[in-house]
Amino acid sequence: MAAAYYQVNAPIFGLVHVLRPDGRCVVAYIGGGGSSKTGVGNRVEIAETGTEGLKALATYDTGQELGASLAVSRDGKLLVACFGPKLRAFSTDCLRGEPPTLSVRGSDVAADFHPKEPSLNCCRVAPGDALVATGGDDGKLRLWNAATLTKAQECEAHGGPITDVDFASSGVLACSASKDGTCCVWSVATGAKVACLDAAKANPRVVVPTARLMCRGCKFDGDAKLYSVCSSTRGPAYLSTWTLAPPAKGVALLEATNDFAHKVSKYPVSSMTAARGVIALGDVDGTVSLVSAKSGGRKLVAKKHHDLPVTALAWREGGQDDPRFAILSASADYKIAALAVPTTEGSGGLFFTVLVPILMTLLAVLLAFLFKEE
Repeated sequence: MAAAYYQVNAPIFGLVHVLRPDGRCVVAYIGGGGSSKTGVGNRVEIAETGTEGLKALATYDTGQELGASLAVSRDGKLLVACFGPKLRAFSTDCLRGEPPTLSVRGSDVAADFHPKEPSLNCCRVAPGDALVATGGDDGKLRLWNAATLTKAQECEAHGGPITDVDFASSGVLACSASKDGTCCVWSVATGAKVACLDAAKANPRVVVPTARLMCRGCKFDGDAKLYSVCSSTRGPAYLSTWTLAPPAKGVALLEATNDFAHKVSKYPVSSMTAARGVIALGDVDGTVSLVSAKSGGRKLVAKKHHDLPVTALAWREGGQDDPRFAILSASADYKIAALAVPTTEGSGGLFFTVLVPILMTLLAVLLAFLFKEE
């Protein structure tokens, strides 16, 4: 799997890719060294990717505050980020600004209320840009009005910290992954739980360890498909694909069917994302794996690209410098890797890209032999 590497000047803990209308590829990332004693500043930065590396376009110094996650709206005008238990909004124009601007909008809001050490772990902007989802150590998924950061919904608590959140493509459903071993699906309109997927009971054909499994990530693919990944504190990670269907008459919960569950890494997964039927997973060993949901969980490729755990993954739709569909991965090792995504068309793609050239070569050899015999 070919990769291009971009050097950055700080560890990265959150990453988003934005494709501008003019075809230029822009990334927004959050990170830093934490304490001032490290000598590495904490920041939110917007930069352009290119053949010459990263070109910083806008930077916001966050002082002593180290951010853990960020998200950008579809229109490119809102960036939200997590700082400890607080959610902060930034105004930006990363789609069309020359150069883009980046400034704090309004006041921070407390978004996690764990009694001992409150901390936000993840955030996501909904399709349509009207809502923001957050999850943290108190185990509650909260939905916020994007324009004002006022609370729209507070959902029933998980039994452990939330590790990931996402929205369905329609924006009607949201999901949350938790260290309690479950991935829950929620109604955005009411905040009600409409499905609870138990990672440890995903598929009886998979040998699941006796150690307590934690759900490390969850991602929608459209409205009806949902991917979740789980592992214990140490040891292998398991990926599950679920199909969601409308509930039976008189039943409040969606029908959730597990399509497959596979071991995808011998290490715990620390980051995941999904798009176009491809699931990208980054683990604590620094390896990035790409798995095809279209071909029953077939692993397309897996390669170590970082010296430290993968902290963030983002899809790149392609731009003027490199039109390929790619996955961007980040870590605390001061680099971003851009990895080209191979064909994902299952056995058909494998046939045309691998077997056909082999068959053509064999045919040519056979014909040469026959003509030589004549």
